[in-house]
Amino acid sequence: LAEALRSNSLLKTLGLDENSITAEGGRAIAEALGDNSVLTTLDLFENDLGREGGRAFSEALRCNTTIIGLDLKFSEVDPDDYHAID
Repeated sequence: LAEALRSNSLLKTLGLDENSITAEGGRAIAEALGDNSVLTTLDLFENDLGREGGRAFSEALRCNTTIIGLDLKFSEVDPDDYHAID
C-alpha cells in the first residue's frame, strides 16, 4: 500500500478505517506521504497506530501540504501528536 501511495497520481481520498493498521504500517504510510502530492484525505479512524504511528504522521505532515483531511481518531495516537496534526 505504501509503495502504491508513493506513485499515486489519481487517488485523492483513501479510507482505511478499522483495518488494524499498526505503528509499523502507519509509519510506512506516513513516509509514503512525503512522495505523494495528490492525496488530500486519509481516513485512519480506529486503527492501532499508537504513539509511534501518530508521531510518524505528525512528522510527515510537516512536509506534505496536500493532505487537508486526516482522521486518526480512536487509533491510539498520543494526544500531543494528535493536536500537532489537528
